Amino acid sequence: MQDSLIVVDEAGMVGTKAYAELFRVVRTIIVN
Repeated sequence: MQDSLIVVDEAGMVGTKAYAELFRVVRTIIVN
């Protein structure tokens, strides 16, 4: 049970990081 929680948490971190990167790129395009 504990292992699956860690996997879900890491997947969430990767997703959040990818989303933040995407948002930064989109915002840069809009500003320019």
